[in-house]
Amino acid sequence: MPERELLHLVLRAFCLLKWTPGKNLHSHSPHLVAHPWTHPPLSSIFYVSMAKLVPENHPALHTIAEELTAEDFDSGAVAKIVKGLRAAIKTYDVDGYAAVAIAAPQIGVSKRLFLIEDQSDRDDALPTVIAVNPRITKVSKKTHEVGEGCLSIPDTYGLVTRHKNVTIEALDENGTPFTRGAGGLLAQIIQHENDHLDGILFTDRSDKVWHKGEKPLDGSEDTED
Repeated sequence: MPERELLHLVLRAFCLLKWTPGKNLHSHSPHLVAHPWTHPPLSSIFYVSMAKLVPENHPALHTIAEELTAEDFDSGAVAKIVKGLRAAIKTYDVDGYAAVAIAAPQIGVSKRLFLIEDQSDRDDALPTVIAVNPRITKVSKKTHEVGEGCLSIPDTYGLVTRHKNVTIEALDENGTPFTRGAGGLLAQIIQHENDHLDGILFTDRSDKVWHKGEKPLDGSEDTED
C-alpha cells in the first residue's frame, strides 16, 4: 500500500479524523499539551462543562467506565455529557482533519457513552450515533488490519486488527434501546470507542506504532479468525 494512501487511511479512521476539503494538510498546528492538574472524581458530571480532552495519563482513559442509570437520564446528566462531547469534538481540527467520534472518558468522565458525529461536510459523512451503555453483541469472523489514531494520543498512529462487521445494543440519548449493525469504517470506530469505555487505547492493541513524521508501516492482508 502506498505511504500516502496508508496515512490517509490512518487519519480517516477514528478518533479518527477526516480531512476537510480546502485545508492545507501540511499546515502547522499546535500540539495538544498536557498540563499538570488535579484530577476530578472520575464520575464527576461537573467536569463535563469544561468540555476538553484530557491528557493520555488521565485515569479515566485507563479505567473501566461505569454504566449510566435511569437517574442519570432523569437528572440531565446524560444530556450534559453529550453536550460536552459535542463541544470537545468540534474544537479538534489539526492539519485539516476533523474528528468523527469521541467517548466520555476522553473528557474525563468515566461513564459508558460515546458519540459518533462526523464534523466534515463530505458526501460520505458518517451517520450520527449516540450510544449509552453500549454492548457489542455480535462480531464477524472476518477481520482486517487497519490504521488508527486517537484524539487522546496526538501525533501517534498504529495498525490494529478489527472485526469487519459488528452489531451493538445500546440506549440513545433519551434512554430508548436500539440495535445497530455496522461494517467498514463505522464498525472500526464503534470498536475503537467501545475500547475507550473499557480503559483500552488503540496503542494497547497495536504491535506497530509510529509517530507523526515517521514512515507509516504497511498493513497486512485481511485475516480470518
